[in-house]
Order: sequence, then C-alpha cells, then structure tokens
Amino acid sequence: MEKWCRSVRRPVLLSCFLALAGGSSKALAAESPRYAKDLKFDILYLTSGKILRGMLIKETAEAVTFQLIYVKPGEPIRIMPPGRYAAGQIDHVDRLEPQQRERLAR
Repeated sequence: MEKWCRSVRRPVLLSCFLALAGGSSKALAAESPRYAKDLKFDILYLTSGKILRGMLIKETAEAVTFQLIYVKPGEPIRIMPPGRYAAGQIDHVDRLEPQQRERLAR
C-alpha cells in the first residue's frame, strides 16, 4: 500500500505544480506590456505612403533613427534593430507624449 501511495503521489503533485505554474504564467503574460493591446507608438509617415509604427530613437535635420515594433495579438512583440530614414523619405512624424514613451521604453 505504501509503495502505491508513493507512485500515485508524485504524478499528482507534479500535475498540481504544472497547473499552478501554468495558471500564474498566463496571468503574468496578460499583465505584461509585451502583450498589451493598448501600447501607443511613434508613427513615421514616409513620402512613399508607407506608415511605420515603433519608437523614435534619434532625430536630426538629415535623418531619423527609428526602431520598428510589430504587434500581433496573442504573440510576443517583435522589436527590429533601429533603421535610419533620410529626411527626404519622411512626410511627417506623430510623436508620443513623454508618459507614453516611458511606458513603451519598458
């Protein structure tokens, strides 16, 4: 009887642990800004008509350094390496407010 208890107890404990760990990781993922649907981005409008969403890294009179950020619901955010766009390619930029930029930078 004691041997049967030990053999049953381990899988039951393991199942309970996995269920608890899985539940807590889903809760953390839901609260994580990596999955937030309401993140705001800087928006770069190019003269070609293309619209890019991401974060403005650096801005000079000659060019803008911009980091593209891709968000698909239910998937982790993809952050691309910063790219440089010449001033002649840019129609205009919608910039984030400081609070929104701070949240995005996290």
